[in-house]
Amino acid sequence: RLQPINLVAMTLEKYIAVLYPLKHKYFFTEGKTKIILGLVWLIGPSFYLALAVTTTYRDGDCGVYAKFRTVPVIQYVYSYSNFVVMWYIPLIIMAVCYGRMAWFLHSNTNLNVGASSDLRRLKMVQARRNIIKTLILVALLNIMCTSPKQVFDFLFLSGVPLSLEGNFYNFAVAAVFSNCAVNPVLYSIQFQDFKKGVVNLFCCKRPGIETA
Repeated sequence: RLQPINLVAMTLEKYIAVLYPLKHKYFFTEGKTKIILGLVWLIGPSFYLALAVTTTYRDGDCGVYAKFRTVPVIQYVYSYSNFVVMWYIPLIIMAVCYGRMAWFLHSNTNLNVGASSDLRRLKMVQARRNIIKTLILVALLNIMCTSPKQVFDFLFLSGVPLSLEGNFYNFAVAAVFSNCAVNPVLYSIQFQDFKKGVVNLFCCKRPGIETA
């Protein structure tokens, strides 16, 4: 469940790099980057720590139950906080940042490529566009995979009669777990180097050997 926090961190880094390149070196030094990575790995697990420390087996059943959910007020606060912190806020941040980045990069592609400096700049902009496009697709896939479960939880807590054994719930849970499998496929489509690396890995090819 670290992916929303990871995506927000990557989004903000790319946002500053594209729109405020001079400030990027100040905000993302090696030391500050390590701190950001540490916070990412701290916030995610800490938010779900309540599930880990309050989980137990009930009457020998194989199911796992969270004790705090027997208290309605605590359950509502925790679940609604999860909806806001892990879905709604990341969605707003990514929508605003990627929208501004897309507009900025689009407006900077109309260059006169007659000069070599302009040609180099155009190639840099195109490379950035490819990276931003990939991150946008990653964010969209994350939203598509996690939205059904988040919407289900929100409706369930709002009193809508939904079954935890119904097809919609099973689909929502499966979509969340499938999210971790779609990114490598996307990277293989967007980046040829990543695709070649995957082929070399699974085909046991040495880096110097060409693959079909």
